[in-house]
Amino acid sequence: MIGEEIPRRQERTRGYLAIALTVIFASVLFVPFFVIDRWADSKEWLQSALPAVTGLLGSAFGFYFGQRNN
Repeated sequence: MIGEEIPRRQERTRGYLAIALTVIFASVLFVPFFVIDRWADSKEWLQSALPAVTGLLGSAFGFYFGQRNN
């Protein structure tokens, strides 16, 4: 039935979104430790990229996973 298919698609999309955002977050953490050589550059990278990505992750997770209870 079509009515049963929509919740299943939403759950699958939530799963894909969670995986994709986790990979993005991990890559932001990976770059300064394994790609950037100098600590000052790594610190600057973390101070600029980490808050932005964390904010986006929090917004996306809050929107998609907050809808689950409705």
